[in-house]
Amino acid sequence: MWREHKKLTDQITPQWKQVLQDLRVKVTYTLSPQAKGKVEKVDIRIVPDEKNGISVLRFWYNRKIIDVKRVKNTDLEGARF
Repeated sequence: MWREHKKLTDQITPQWKQVLQDLRVKVTYTLSPQAKGKVEKVDIRIVPDEKNGISVLRFWYNRKIIDVKRVKNTDLEGARF
């Protein structure tokens, strides 16, 4: 007997979510259309520092820095952009 296994949307982790989990960034879900528009406009810029082995992640919204995180370069190796 053959079965066709299909995963539901909530059972699949999208690539963007995997990257954020690898970087230890908490994902916050929104329900209103206004809030969803703000989430889509967030830009993540990575500034690597090979000497110290730490990269700086800068989160931008409307040309302003809204958050800064420091992560090890080894944590970024598995991330695909």
